[in-house]
Amino acid sequence: MKKVFISYRRKESSGYSRLVYDRLRAAQSDWDIFMDVEGIPAGENWRNVLGARIDSSDIMIVLIGREWLTMTEPNGVRRLDNPDDVTRWEIASALEKKKKLIPVLLEDVPPLANEELPALLSPLAGMQTLSIRHETFNADLENLIARITGRGLREKLRWEQGRRVLERSKRWSVPAITLLMLVILWVGLLDLFTLETRTTTWSLALADMLFPAQLEANVSLVAIPGTFNTHAPSARATYAELISRLTEAGAGAILLDLVFHESRDQDETLSAAFEAAADAGTSVFFGFAELEERKPRAVKILAESVGGLGLVCVGRRLGYTMMMPIAMNYREAESRNEPDRISSLPGIALLGAAGRVSVDSLNPESNSLTLAAGDGRKLQYPISLLERIHATPKGCKAMNPDTQSALILLRLSPLAALRAYDRRIDMNAVLAGQFDGNIIRGRTVIVGLEAPEEEFTVAYGLGPEQRYGYELYADAINTLVTNRIVRPLGVYPQVFLMLAISSLGAWLGIKLFGRPAYFRRLVFAVLMFLYLLLSVYLVAEENLLLHTAYDLFTLTVAYLLFRRFSTKWLV
Repeated sequence: MKKVFISYRRKESSGYSRLVYDRLRAAQSDWDIFMDVEGIPAGENWRNVLGARIDSSDIMIVLIGREWLTMTEPNGVRRLDNPDDVTRWEIASALEKKKKLIPVLLEDVPPLANEELPALLSPLAGMQTLSIRHETFNADLENLIARITGRGLREKLRWEQGRRVLERSKRWSVPAITLLMLVILWVGLLDLFTLETRTTTWSLALADMLFPAQLEANVSLVAIPGTFNTHAPSARATYAELISRLTEAGAGAILLDLVFHESRDQDETLSAAFEAAADAGTSVFFGFAELEERKPRAVKILAESVGGLGLVCVGRRLGYTMMMPIAMNYREAESRNEPDRISSLPGIALLGAAGRVSVDSLNPESNSLTLAAGDGRKLQYPISLLERIHATPKGCKAMNPDTQSALILLRLSPLAALRAYDRRIDMNAVLAGQFDGNIIRGRTVIVGLEAPEEEFTVAYGLGPEQRYGYELYADAINTLVTNRIVRPLGVYPQVFLMLAISSLGAWLGIKLFGRPAYFRRLVFAVLMFLYLLLSVYLVAEENLLLHTAYDLFTLTVAYLLFRRFSTKWLV
């Protein structure tokens, strides 16, 4: 918005000043035009008001009539030579503040000569002047507007007409852009270029760094050293001893991030340790990663003596572990008397959070799963998304293309918290009895192998980080127990959000038209940065995941489209 100050002498150009003021306001309704008769409230100090208006103005129009130069005071002194003359003071103040001045000569007044002006006002003589005459008033006013805006009155009218066309086009193009972006979101087009996955990964990573998740779950970790030979004949006897020690220490539950696919000589010893733990009130669970005859693959005697089997798989995107399957649907073998049945199995993290439960159903409508507890109670757990498996993940043959997995996006706690002395114990220390029982008593204990094949890359903060699989299960349990399940924005809110973003992009395309390229880029970059910050905040504090890549793509498309429209209709 232009701010214009009109300077004039009342006795010799008040008629022209009023006409110029009225016509400028009519032609440029969005300008702030000041003339002292209209702009000074009663009782105000006129010099203070004029000084403030000159300070805030962009342009001063100086109306120069026939007597402007020669008008005198009653004592015969020329007014321009009087330091207290209002017109002289206005112009001198504007020159001192380096405001843009446009001298306007009324009715063929000759150009100003340098020697005719006081030294303080002499720069006026070197300025390009405009003329306004009664006979050519409209054309002369158009020239004045053109000098200020770079557009004449006709161009201004065409520009206003173009703006009205743009406003009408927004009524159909904004919904059309929104519909197109929703289709692109539905087919996952940006996922083909990994843009959505990248923004999701780093939104979670920054949220966990800027708003760290506290490890509130009552869990402890027991590390099996990487040097331990899990295939040794005595390995399962060692596990049995470990289970006995943890049970004696009062563990509430024990999760073994281990699979037992093949029978070994010590299976009965390990089975006895499982049963003894159950008798002492300690539930024991171990994992499975494959299905055999459409059932979890595990040594039968071991499977029958534990509280349950849980899926031990993690979900990767772009090489980063960012999600955890907490349950899965799978198709049971077809029988002769009935069609295929769909059954559900829990993940090891879900067993760690909910205890001895079975999965009753996975509910795609509400993005949740229903659990059946041993006492018959039904429990509801929210999930991040329900995903149908299209290709078997590496190291997890159980999740074949016939299965569907309930996933949660992992909220990572600081690694230092997972590996703190009061949270993590080495297996050898447990076997030797050299540990503080308070670390185990009443807690869910997760036992896992610290070996290179069990390391996973996660995005945390501004870079990648290595964590072991059983540490990720601790984070998954913490996510479930603290109910920090990050869920994508629902369908209807997403529609309204994209409508708003499309409207914003269209508004920017029009509003920034004609601005310098660096300014447009700066505004757009700041908006994108602020939106990314908003998405990180919503993940951290509201457990809400925006489709950031698609939202920013919508903003860009709407902006570029309306910038193109502006080029066509506003030029």
